[in-house]
Amino acid sequence: MEQKLLGDSKIYPSSEMLKAILGRSYAAYEELRKVLSSAEWGLNYEWRYYNDYKSWLCKVTRKKKTVFWLSAWDKYFKISIYFTEKTIGGIPSLQSGGVIPKKAKGKFVPVIYDIKTKKQTKEVITIARYKMRLK
Repeated sequence: MEQKLLGDSKIYPSSEMLKAILGRSYAAYEELRKVLSSAEWGLNYEWRYYNDYKSWLCKVTRKKKTVFWLSAWDKYFKISIYFTEKTIGGIPSLQSGGVIPKKAKGKFVPVIYDIKTKKQTKEVITIARYKMRLK
């Protein structure tokens, strides 16, 4: 069973803590962060504790737009990117490897990636670029 980590609201997720939790996938986390924080992308990473989730989550934004959410798991991290029912239709054309629910209910549809290697970050970059182009 998957276990949520970073559950102590008093302990901010430092680089050392993330290295210990993510293990070898920390290199993928750093690669993604390096690329998306660059001047070309200009994305901001903001770790905050969410009481309803009982865990620290990283909200990745560009200006006021949330591009995706990142959460730390045992030896990997998850990226969750939310789309509307209208905009989710463009995802298959990107040949994305993310998991899209077959029956989406509600206003937003999540696309979820379990990231363990640097190679997988290319998929996230592709779909993040698509998300940023949407209005």
